[in-house]
Amino acid sequence: MDEPRPAAATLPMSPPPPRTRRGWIVAVGLPAFLVGVAIAAHGPLLGALVRHRAASLGVELAFDRLELGAAGVRLLGVRASLPGVHGVRVAASTLHLETSWLSLASVEGQGVAVTIEGPANDRVLELASWSSDHPGTLQLHGSATDVRVEWRARPDIPAWLTMAGGTVTADGKSARLVAATSSAFGVPTGALSASVVVDAAGVTLEAGKKPGGEAPVIATLRTSAHPPELSVTLRPVEVAGLGTALGISLPAHAGVASGHVELTLGRAPAGTASLDLDGYVPAHPRALDGILFGKKTTVRSRLHVAEDRASVRLDDLEVRAGKLALKGSGTITEEGNRPGEHPRASSDDHAVIRLEIKGPIPCADLARGAASEELGGALGALAGELAGHAVSGSATVTVAIEADSRDLGAAKVKPKVGLGCEVKLPGF
Repeated sequence: MDEPRPAAATLPMSPPPPRTRRGWIVAVGLPAFLVGVAIAAHGPLLGALVRHRAASLGVELAFDRLELGAAGVRLLGVRASLPGVHGVRVAASTLHLETSWLSLASVEGQGVAVTIEGPANDRVLELASWSSDHPGTLQLHGSATDVRVEWRARPDIPAWLTMAGGTVTADGKSARLVAATSSAFGVPTGALSASVVVDAAGVTLEAGKKPGGEAPVIATLRTSAHPPELSVTLRPVEVAGLGTALGISLPAHAGVASGHVELTLGRAPAGTASLDLDGYVPAHPRALDGILFGKKTTVRSRLHVAEDRASVRLDDLEVRAGKLALKGSGTITEEGNRPGEHPRASSDDHAVIRLEIKGPIPCADLARGAASEELGGALGALAGELAGHAVSGSATVTVAIEADSRDLGAAKVKPKVGLGCEVKLPGF
């Protein structure tokens, strides 16, 4: 029987070597260094996160300083713009973003200044497209104080709309701007308000409302439609004021304008437009007084907006004034842009309007007008009646119009008359 082997000898446990000074520095300094880096990087990383979140809401955001608090983030020296909406800039002295976990709960602003440049029709169309792309932004909660608004058609002219001492409140379903003082078209208008209502169907804007009155502009964006649809109604406003808002010089300096636009907002928006001018008929010779009479002119047309928004084609264009009813087509093309600029960025930009419309005029009315103008008085009236009974048929009038939006009153008008009149001889 084998004898048991003795246990193997073991070496005695030795204590760990003492940590060197360099080891202590690494062991303690590395975590401290990493914490310091995290603290130093926290500002830029948080700023990038805030800008990324703003971009997802359709807002390009910049700011001078960021402060992190228990309830959210405080931004100082804020500048904002909306991608695709040109000429709109927002600045705020302070913006507080209240957060709930990683979600934005509300926005509170102080010292907010909104500046808008460009024709009202361009900005409304761009804002409608932006709203349809970012419906969630309009459902944010928040408020703002000391709000100022300025809107001018071009950078080189005074603002046609100013609002000051304003407050904004938003509850997620509607937002309301109330200004203590305002001025429209150079005339003080006192307190004005604008409201935005968001529901399942879309967004409705009412702008320029006075206490106890109706808003002159109502715009409805139906985001539930595919593609979205925009409806804009203009209640009666002074013609001069309408021209100022659009950044154009209208041939009529008096009278009242109202209108309506319906557009489907695809890549190339299309729809219809109507404009009623009360107190205005086109300038004409006295010989056409029997045809161009009254104090109302109406314009109706179908619209086709180019994808780049730089031109509009007018089809089924119809102009009516008195007995005159002309139909045709035309184009509105933006020109005068500098190389590399967006089509609406330059103060020298303008639109060129080219129209060709035609229609019949009864020869009897032409004869009456010509005789009355030539002879005048009672004799002219009598001769006009005799001349009116002596002719029949219709003359076709074709009018070619080319105009610069900077001065529509200086439009080049080239009329052409194709005679189709017959003289009625007694006994034949």
